[in-house]
Amino acid sequence: MDNEGFLLASSGQLQPEPSEKVTTTPWLRSWIYRKLLARETLPPLPVDRLPLSHAPNRDTEEQWFGGPLQSRIGVVSVPVVTRADEVIERPMLGRVLVLQSGEAIQSMTEGAAHRLWLISCAAAATALMFLLGYASWLSWRIRKLNRAARHAVDASGKLRGNFPHSKASDELGALNRAFASLLGELDQYHQYLRTLASKLSHELRTPLAVVRSSLDNLTAGELDSHSRRYAERALDGSERLSSILNSLSAASNLEASIHQAERETFDLADLLEVMVQCYGDAHPKHHFTLDKPPGELHCHGAPELLAQLLDKLVDNACSFAPEGSDIHLSAHTYDDSYLITVSNDGPLLPSGYAHKLFDSLVSVRKDGDNAGHLGLGLHIAKLIADYHCGRLQARNRTDNSGVEFSLKLPNR
Repeated sequence: MDNEGFLLASSGQLQPEPSEKVTTTPWLRSWIYRKLLARETLPPLPVDRLPLSHAPNRDTEEQWFGGPLQSRIGVVSVPVVTRADEVIERPMLGRVLVLQSGEAIQSMTEGAAHRLWLISCAAAATALMFLLGYASWLSWRIRKLNRAARHAVDASGKLRGNFPHSKASDELGALNRAFASLLGELDQYHQYLRTLASKLSHELRTPLAVVRSSLDNLTAGELDSHSRRYAERALDGSERLSSILNSLSAASNLEASIHQAERETFDLADLLEVMVQCYGDAHPKHHFTLDKPPGELHCHGAPELLAQLLDKLVDNACSFAPEGSDIHLSAHTYDDSYLITVSNDGPLLPSGYAHKLFDSLVSVRKDGDNAGHLGLGLHIAKLIADYHCGRLQARNRTDNSGVEFSLKLPNR
């Protein structure tokens, strides 16, 4: 438009040509956009002249008008002036009017919203994948630490000593190093406890030998009845101390020497027959029976250690079984294992002691027992069973008439 408002040139049109393809917008979306964009009642678009063509000032102006079929038309008027210096103000040459239908603006808005939605979804998906990856990494580290903590101690209560050390500088790495440090200190304390028995046994043998020799010399002389009674009591106490030291020494030395035993293939049935005959001669106050399948039972292991294991089980059965009762030994064969049981009459196992019996220094004997038992016999038997990859268990009989110990050994 020139300065007087006459049309100089025009290009384009508000409505597309009938031959052009028009993308139809769903009516619901169009209605929502119209409601959101509607502010007030719009004046109709003039038909005799172009709007904002005679704007008196030189500012850019804009205005909305109502078109046909409730459409919206936006008009922007921009003045055209020459470049003015700092003193003289040049006259306005004319105006440039831009008219745009609301449907086109809505289409551009929808395109921008669609691109924004795609970018937002891509950014959210990227952030979600990053968070899921980070959470999975943390979960994997926590599960790894959990598995290491659960497998830090074996079935016999010993520390494995292979706890992993993390070099990460975060909280999980610090927790891992704290666990490793704690288990290291526990392992040192466990090693100290394991060697304590042998140290005490070594240190007490010499003064105990001096006491026994002095008591022997004292009883060999002339003593009155009152003094001799106390000397005999002292001898009896020294014998009990000697038995305790022997048990401690046997338990501490066995674990160190058990892995030096030579394995060989032997007949388990013949070993059981020989041991039952020996038990009958050594324990005449009990009756021993053996139930086994006919033929040979080939087993690979250390027969002297298995004989020592049976000695511990039979000694335990004889100490609890009433005099004149039967102690029954049996052997059964399965596809990949042998099952040896030692069953005796007597008191039942206390509740909760079925697994604790094989721990060191655990005994369920009555208070006041003068035999000097320290609960090491079954612990030694458990060590021998573990060496043969076997499983030693204790349970009450089904009829509650006694106790039964079972040893499961692989036959290969």
